[in-house]
Amino acid sequence: MFAFEPDPLNQAALAANLESMGLGDHATVMPYALGNASGQVPFAGTGTVTSQVTTEDTGSTVECRRLDDIEWPDDADLHQNGH
Repeated sequence: MFAFEPDPLNQAALAANLESMGLGDHATVMPYALGNASGQVPFAGTGTVTSQVTTEDTGSTVECRRLDDIEWPDDADLHQNGH
């Protein structure tokens, strides 16, 4: 399982929650926003559900990646459309 979370505070909370549910060994938290282009994007991080990529200059950026550009672990079992 892969989860994508660009906010560092939320990354830590997500990883802790996965671990507490016994899923730590079955999940990888990827520190990226997902979008239609790869690169740095302005980000308003709050450590809550209101963290978001924004069009405004917040002074903070995160890495955004297209799914096609993700470097998946060698042992990743990826299936698309049930194949």
